[in-house]
Amino acid sequence: MSPGREQQLTFAFTGALAMLSPDQIYARASQKLLETLREDRRIERKPIGIHPDELAKNFSMWANTKPDGGIVVVGIEDDGTVLAGGASVTVDAINRLEAAAYTHCPEAQVESKRIAAFRENDTEDYLLVFRIFYNPHKVIKTVSGEAYIRIADKKIKLKPDQVYHLATDRGAIDVEQELTELDYPDDVDWNAVSQYATAVSKAHELEEGKPFSEILEYQHLGKRRSGVFCSAPC
Repeated sequence: MSPGREQQLTFAFTGALAMLSPDQIYARASQKLLETLREDRRIERKPIGIHPDELAKNFSMWANTKPDGGIVVVGIEDDGTVLAGGASVTVDAINRLEAAAYTHCPEAQVESKRIAAFRENDTEDYLLVFRIFYNPHKVIKTVSGEAYIRIADKKIKLKPDQVYHLATDRGAIDVEQELTELDYPDDVDWNAVSQYATAVSKAHELEEGKPFSEILEYQHLGKRRSGVFCSAPC
């Protein structure tokens, strides 16, 4: 084979790897594939000694990262070599890692499997491969209340305001349903309320002539205290 043709095949192979989705990587996972892939927006490598707390941060990260979440491989080094996999630690340690999603990041949707691997000295071993799915509806946090996201090849811890905005974008927080300091009825834009009430009544097939306050309460945009509706905390 000519050097030029070999180079073309190498480029084609590299390009094909770059186009694999997390689902495809998980389905085809093998030691050779996981050694070849570099850490990017799809995959993260971790040593077998990783603590479940730290592993959970990666579950949160991938669950919050669009469009497809990602993969965590445990038992392989950053350069792709297998120095120590699952066979090098206790069964209890493996059980804790495989249960990490349930115990440390229970809202993340995670699948896992073991794949055969060989260390550099040809000792038989295995890797843990976790597939974490993106959640488009809510921000996924660890049991410690922390949330992470993937930017390129970095795990970024979200600040409280970033968590809030991300949750709002995903519809987990309805901005229209937050408590307001405006007083009802003095501070109300009645034209806007009328249009809103009409739209809600039509969409939910409510009876005609229902008072605005009942429609706002129906939409959780205020509360009734002692028979009086108010939009601010009361």
